[in-house]
Amino acid sequence: MFVDDLHVGYMERPDAERYHQHIAALPGGELVVASRQWLRAAGRETWARVTLSLPDPEHLACPNLFDADCVMLPPGSTIQVTKEEQYLEHLVDLLDRYGTEMVVAASLRSATEVRPRSTVDLVAVDIDGQQVGVLSATQTANFLPLVKRAEAEGRRIFCRASLRGNTLKADVALHARKAHELDEAELRVVFAFRADG
Repeated sequence: MFVDDLHVGYMERPDAERYHQHIAALPGGELVVASRQWLRAAGRETWARVTLSLPDPEHLACPNLFDADCVMLPPGSTIQVTKEEQYLEHLVDLLDRYGTEMVVAASLRSATEVRPRSTVDLVAVDIDGQQVGVLSATQTANFLPLVKRAEAEGRRIFCRASLRGNTLKADVALHARKAHELDEAELRVVFAFRADG
């Protein structure tokens, strides 16, 4: 377990055995959850505890497939996808198939939006091969360099996403590290990784 990039401990063995396979199967092989830390010191003695807020392991599985030879972004901050209302029919189908509050794999790709007097480069977000929205101009700037690099290598780029909603309104949020949040060593690892071995 890490809190603010600081290693603070390990899950107890019985919990680790229950959760390991499910967490390893998630996009990026990591899970970011809420936690509570407690620390008490008296004299030369220190007591500490970290409590995690985890769903049952079977609710962690990524239910949809992603390419074996893909670029998988590590989990990071939550990024809201925009224009989901334009893809509500597909999103309702996804919610019916996977349920609400489900973690899924989403792919990112470059797209050009034609406007009356200009064109704008955006990052489109797809789940199960169909578009579910786009990133805002600000978030496009944060992810487009990663998308372009993956596309230049002929690979698709995936990250963790969450779905929630109903037939009236659906939301998609990405959970991924942005281009500027990865140092050179991390970039080499992300782009060298092959899910097929």
